[in-house]
Amino acid sequence: MLELKDEGNFLELVANGEYKTLYNGQDIDLESLDIEDFNDRVLLMRSINGDRSARNKFILGKIDYIRKIVTCDNEIKSFKARGLDDDDLFQTGVMGVLCAIDKFDFRPGVKVKTYINNNVKYSIKNAYRKYGSISVSREANSIYRICSRQMDLLEDKIDSSKILKISRETNISPSRLEYGIMAVKSRNCQYRYDNDGCLDTDLASMEKYSQKVLMNYNQEENLKFNYWLVMEAIARLEGRENLVITEIYINDKTQKEVARQLGCSTTSVGNIKRRALEKIRNMLRDVED
Repeated sequence: MLELKDEGNFLELVANGEYKTLYNGQDIDLESLDIEDFNDRVLLMRSINGDRSARNKFILGKIDYIRKIVTCDNEIKSFKARGLDDDDLFQTGVMGVLCAIDKFDFRPGVKVKTYINNNVKYSIKNAYRKYGSISVSREANSIYRICSRQMDLLEDKIDSSKILKISRETNISPSRLEYGIMAVKSRNCQYRYDNDGCLDTDLASMEKYSQKVLMNYNQEENLKFNYWLVMEAIARLEGRENLVITEIYINDKTQKEVARQLGCSTTSVGNIKRRALEKIRNMLRDVED
């Protein structure tokens, strides 16, 4: 069974080729190996083989990462507006990690952290996608349509004499008629039927929905605008600064790979990257001013 205790053990796995089992039996570039990802793969493989201590260690190691997703991810933060708190989302996120352990794809191109991120978010979205929404039964909608043809249901009070008349005509009890009308009229329900039997929505819900659409549109436009500003700033960088930023942030290369490409140390690449990022920030500040 694979076990990673120290650097010597890691070198032993590399020397005998046993590390390939962590990457679906495929060769990888050991020089650009992500050690954190490698350690995670060892724990996952041991966990799949029945090692409960490895399973627990992996889960405990991801606690802070789950909290970060729950706290910072915009998609997940939207669930808090529906009344869910961090603990609800966190516990469901842990379930996503448990699912990821059993289903992890060991191919070289799959990063453990990315896989965990996707599973945590999917678990939360799948569990709470309908949370906070109130549905109205078909029976209630049918009753509302029937009653709307004979009485004005937009009034605050329901005419009991008309309810009794409709009850006699339809053989539906007055209490069920009132329940159906109130279920659809309730302002807790986003949608209702108007007097013509058409689907309608109250002004508060319509305004809330319109504001959400507008906010999402503005956010998308701001992201596009910021993206083009950043790309324009990168294009204005010269020589090595342009190359380092492009390779790291656009082509998704590591600093070690870029250092090998430039024939310098990773420290030099880090310094070039910091200078370039500072220049980009200054360019963006100039645009805002």
